[in-house]
Amino acid sequence: MQKVKIDFLSAGLGNVYRGFEISALVWYSELKNSGTLQARLMSGGTHENSEQIFCIGRNSRLSNHLRKFKLLNDGVKLEQLSFALTLFLKYLNDKPDVVWTQEITVAKTLKRIRNLFGLNYKIFFCDGAPVGYKEASQFDALILLHKAAYTGAINQGADPNRTIYIPHLCLPPKSFISKTDARAKLGLPLDKKIVLSVAAWNRSHKRIDYILEEVKGFGDDYCFLFCGQPEKESAELQDLAREYKIPAIWKTYSQADLSIAYQAADIFVLASLNEGLGAVLIEAGLHKLPIICHHHDGGEFVLGENHEGLHDLSQQGNLKNAIVRLFQTDFEAKGISFQNDILEKFDVPTWKNIFEEYVLKIYSSDVKT
Repeated sequence: MQKVKIDFLSAGLGNVYRGFEISALVWYSELKNSGTLQARLMSGGTHENSEQIFCIGRNSRLSNHLRKFKLLNDGVKLEQLSFALTLFLKYLNDKPDVVWTQEITVAKTLKRIRNLFGLNYKIFFCDGAPVGYKEASQFDALILLHKAAYTGAINQGADPNRTIYIPHLCLPPKSFISKTDARAKLGLPLDKKIVLSVAAWNRSHKRIDYILEEVKGFGDDYCFLFCGQPEKESAELQDLAREYKIPAIWKTYSQADLSIAYQAADIFVLASLNEGLGAVLIEAGLHKLPIICHHHDGGEFVLGENHEGLHDLSQQGNLKNAIVRLFQTDFEAKGISFQNDILEKFDVPTWKNIFEEYVLKIYSSDVKT
């Protein structure tokens, strides 16, 4: 049987460094040697193992000028639209059988181009943002990241024959080092209680301001490590941390150094009130970290509906109390126990097989969009 040609698309990969974009890289990396799929990775920025497709990056000089004159908001739509239009020129002569993307503007543009020019690739949209069922259901196949999202989509009329839930692949570290060595390697304090949050530095979604409000006054025996991508709200948040005299460290790490940061930390916090999945929760679990997060569908799927790390983080004081209580327990034992659950629930070979079977099923079907 001839392999199905699948392109993993991410206009943001190489332009920003977030889990959202890295998920495309991980899927490609794990499936590039598949016996049934012939995978390629297309990125808008320069990234190892990907083919770079021209686009106007969200942080490019042109985008910055357009923002300066109030002609552009965050630049993401422009990045995705220019990426998809350049990709179209490539696909006139070198089209795949299937494309996978989480970027809604890329997916919608490729759908319009396909219909206009009579191309026949199938579009697999992974609703990782999420954009919601109404937008996400217009493509050949819909991938949700957890069971509650799948159930919600089916209840709203999604076709169960072309809808599935498959979480992002999250890989366990290749090796572990001691907490002391991890801290030394990254230049982190050796004698502090380190609370780690891996998230973009913003108020609107990741609620870094809520974390800062909760932990002000904790004292110098704590250190708060914020690993993520700077955004337009980041400078204000860093100013707020200084105003509150919070011992905060702000870092944008490579994937390899981020793994070391997980190993350097004591506990993990994610303060967002909603997530498409919250892949960083899986990553934290794989690195043996106990977790505190909001009781949303993604957190419940990753941790389990009765996990003690789930809290109502919409309420003032709840994160503060959860951190204090966790440090009063044997949190290292909790992290090790949780890692075993995560390894079983998010077994990489299992989800890879499910993904491959789903691609072959949709590709070989007569579903049209």
